[in-house]
Order: sequence, then C-alpha cells, then structure tokens
Amino acid sequence: MPEDFDPYYTWLAIPPEEQPPDYYRLLGVPRFESNPDVITHAADQRSKHLRAFQTGKHWRLSQKLLNEVTAARLCLLNPEKKAKYDEQLRQQIAAQAPKPAPPRRTTAPVEQPAEAAAEASQPAVAAPNQQSAEAAEALAVSHTAPGRPVPSSHTAQSTGGKPRSRSLYRRQVKLMLAIAVCGATAVAILAVILAVTAPKPGSTPQPQPPEVATTLLFDIPAEQRTGLKITVGGNPVAIPQSGPITHQCAPGTYRIVATRDGYLPAIQEVTLQPGETRTVAPRWEKRPQLVVQWPQHERQVPRVEIDGRPYDIPSDAGQAEIQVPVEPGKRHLKLFRAGHEPFELELTVAPGQELRIRPVWKPLATVAENPAGPPSATVQPGNAEEMTTPDKPSEQTRPAASTPVVKAPVPSASELAQAERKLAETVTIAASAQAAEKRRMAYELFGLGMGIVDSPADQFVLLKKSMEAAAEAGEPALAFRAADELAERFEFDPLPAKQQILAAIAPAANDSSRIKQFVEFAELV
Repeated sequence: MPEDFDPYYTWLAIPPEEQPPDYYRLLGVPRFESNPDVITHAADQRSKHLRAFQTGKHWRLSQKLLNEVTAARLCLLNPEKKAKYDEQLRQQIAAQAPKPAPPRRTTAPVEQPAEAAAEASQPAVAAPNQQSAEAAEALAVSHTAPGRPVPSSHTAQSTGGKPRSRSLYRRQVKLMLAIAVCGATAVAILAVILAVTAPKPGSTPQPQPPEVATTLLFDIPAEQRTGLKITVGGNPVAIPQSGPITHQCAPGTYRIVATRDGYLPAIQEVTLQPGETRTVAPRWEKRPQLVVQWPQHERQVPRVEIDGRPYDIPSDAGQAEIQVPVEPGKRHLKLFRAGHEPFELELTVAPGQELRIRPVWKPLATVAENPAGPPSATVQPGNAEEMTTPDKPSEQTRPAASTPVVKAPVPSASELAQAERKLAETVTIAASAQAAEKRRMAYELFGLGMGIVDSPADQFVLLKKSMEAAAEAGEPALAFRAADELAERFEFDPLPAKQQILAAIAPAANDSSRIKQFVEFAELV
C-alpha cells in the first residue's frame, strides 16, 4: 500500500473532505441519532471490522481507530455527555455555515418630517427641512450670477443676507462629514469583528467530548460473564449483565486480574496515558480438570479429596463421569468408596489440560487376602490423558539421593518487599475474612505461584502467602503442599513453617475427624 494510507477512507469509506469525522459519521449512523441500540450495534460492527486489521501492516492505525470508536460509544451512550457533545456539534455546524454579506452603508438620508417635528421642540437645533432649504438657498446664492435677482420666496427666508447663507452651508457640511466619519468607523469596527470571529477554512477543530478520566473498556461478551470478577490495581470493577464494561482511573500503570468460572486468572499490566481509552480483551485459558470415570452404580457413599481437601460432587454429575477442576501443578487425588480400599493418585497437571482417570477398585477382603503390589500406571499422550493407576502412590516419584537438585536462594528482603507490594495491588485478604474466602484465596494464590511468574521473588511470595492463608483457613494439606513446593524450589527449610501451620490449625481440631487429620499431619513433622 502507498505510504499515505488513509484508514478512514479505505476501511470506513469516509472521504478526506469529511475528516476528521464526528462521532456519528465515525459510527455510520445518522447525525444526532438518539436510539442507544442503534449506536451500540453500529459501534460493535465498526469494532469487529477494525479488529480484522490488528494483525496486518497497519495495526497501529487499526488500534487508533478502535480507540476512537470506543470513545464515540462511551460518549453517545451517556445521556449527559451526548447532550453536551450534540450542543458542541450544532455550534460547529452553525459556525461553518456561510454568513450573509453585511449591508452596504449609504449616506444617511434627510430625516423625515416626523423626526424633524420631534426635534423642533429643541430651540437650539434647527429643523432638518429648514436646514435643507437654507442649504439649497445658499447653493443658489453662490451659483447665481452677479446682479441676477433671487426668487422672492427665498428672499423672504434669507433675511440677513449672504453671511447667514454661508453659516448654514458650513453647518450642513459639518453634519454630513460627521455622518460619513461615523459610518466609516462603524464599517471598520464591523470588519475587524468579522475578521477575528470568522472561521478559518481547513482549521475548524473537531468538537471534543467532555474531558473524562482515563478509561478501560473490557471486551468480554455477555455469555462469558458467568462468575466474572475484574480488579484494576486492586479495585473491583462493576460487571453489568449486558452492555460495555468500563472502568475510569487516573493515568499510570495498573495490574489487571480477571477471573472467571472454569478458567485460570488472566493477568496483565497496562500503562495508561492521560485521556487515553484502552480496550482490554483477557486471554482466557481453561482451568485444568480431572475427569474421573466413575459410574453411578459404583458410587457407594462416594467421596473425593484433592490435596486433602474434600470436593463436593455436584448433584447433577453425569451417570459415568465426575469432572473435578484443579489448579495447575502437582495434585494428589483420593477417592473413597464403601467396602473398598481408597484410590489414590499423584499427578502433575498443566494449564488447560484434561486428564481422564479410570480408578481401579479393590474390595477390602481382596486386599487382605492378596497384598501384592498393584500394576503400574498407563498414560496416553495428548492433551486428554487416561490413567489406570495403583491405589497407593509410587515410592519412586522423588529423585534418588545421588541426583543433585539445584535450588534457588531465597530472594533478598528488598526483593520480597517489592513482590509483596506488587501482590497487594491485586490481592488483599482481610483479617476478618471467613474461612471459605481464605480457602478460596489460598488455592488461587497457589495456582498463580505454580504458573508462569515474572520473577523468583513473585513465586516465593505467592507460595508463602498461599501457605499462610491455607493455615488460617484450616487447610493443612494445601499449607503443607505449599511449604514443600517452597523447599523444592528454594533454599527454604519447611520444618519451622510446618510447625507454625500445625500451631495455627490446632485450635480448630475440635471433632474426631479434625483431630485425626491433625495427628496425621503432625506425624509428618
């Protein structure tokens, strides 16, 4: 394409003489359109059309026009902003309309008799008709040949002779000069006013919408808003059921975190300039899940645990399968069935992965008679994997003692402080939060720590905060798991951390199941 590429004309069919377009022309709707549905659909069509060019040669121009379409949508769908914008647009249209030429200034005519009668009441000023007659008489006297008599009608009025006629003539000339000077001055003043206020061709500014703060517009369809939560710099964003999702903030750099049911958190950082409108489209990645092939007729008093945490089997679970969403990383699955040994499995799940598991059940009597070891697991390659595994985890999962394990040093205090400040902009766990909320945040932090992070300090802080939140929520399995992950990645001693976890959950061990759980974890320390 040529270098002088015109995106308005090429993509939106807006010719140069109509540029820069007003908001209505930009969206392709009639000027001053008042139907919000028409404006919304037009903006959606424009945005969808312009996104097709985001991967091409002129992607910057595509983003520029997308921002303008977004600004037009926000302005025209807000009644107050639209009213102000329409008023500015009407004023601009009126200013661009051709103005009629000013009437030509002519010499003031002789005043009418009615005005003369009004002025006749003032004795110091002669009536205009009388002045005209006297002026005519003076002209007649000055142009009359010597010795030629003047008509008697003028003679009677010109008593006093030639000096009186000259005086009248001078007054008439002065009056005419004053009128001419006043007229010329008025014309000059009018010309100056027109020169200053008249619009200059080609330089008329595009009417701007009322100045607003920096705006974020989230491109998330209505069908993707189930369980949707968005924070910008730690501040929650209101999520309407339909219509645009917008958030206004001051210029600066912000961390955006979007969470949605069934998907991993979408995190990104943006830097906003003053007055900028930025469109944000989260990149969703499915949360990994385990698909347990467990027919309904085999579910005698069924129970599922993930990392020691009970998982509630949905009442509408299928007849043959149970779908269990999990966080990426290493997971411990445990299934319980009445009259059978528990089925246990250690596995590592990647983001977006789906693992299909077919448990092998062993009745308690069979286990007592034949304690032989179970067969090894079989794994099929691909994103969806199927496993048939033993009822106990393999003892060979950890590396041999002779295998060197390289661990990173614990980040410095300044690095940890910076990572904690960064996390505080996104996640804050109130001290008064309920155990369920702390449990949810603990799992979310653990998933973030096991994913892709910016630095080792960020990973250390995420796992440590997950460990602390899990301990406060009474989730020793997750807290111990986070401590072990820290010990595997860093030169971190998990023993003191696990002792603190036990001290935190001890007060909540007030029933038989919790006491048993506490004892089991205490034996690991």
